[in-house]
Amino acid sequence: MLLRFCETLGAALKIMTTNNNKKVKQLMRKLISHSQSSNALNERITNLILEDIITIYKQHCEAHGPGVLVFCPADPDRSNFTTAKDLLNDRAVAEENCEDDLAIFLGKSAEIAAKINGSDKAAILMTDGTDLKLFVLDLEQAVDNVKSLFQRAVFEF
Repeated sequence: MLLRFCETLGAALKIMTTNNNKKVKQLMRKLISHSQSSNALNERITNLILEDIITIYKQHCEAHGPGVLVFCPADPDRSNFTTAKDLLNDRAVAEENCEDDLAIFLGKSAEIAAKINGSDKAAILMTDGTDLKLFVLDLEQAVDNVKSLFQRAVFEF
């Protein structure tokens, strides 16, 4: 299992689009057109989605305490909110099963969730069933990166 931390989702967006990832480039070709109005609309829609993620995250934290939003794009019905307490319980199980890397990942995820609680950031754990990646969505940085992406993408894609 691949366990990976990224400092911010905004930074991850920048990294994903600067390497030669075929799937990312295909997606960008679909999002980017040579029409400024179309690009402006797609940029705004992307920003609204990011704002909605922050809102959903904050609502869950207010109701349940610090935690992470878990997204499973391959099986959206498995997506949920997991509290930091549940992450620590899962870490204990991983330790009992001698899954040291997973235990460290879950413990660090719980720490990050507690650290950003009450801020304008969201902890997002993404999984495809085999890999886990934890991102911290910093809305301000992500919006800046999306804007930059759409501005330069017209020329690259």
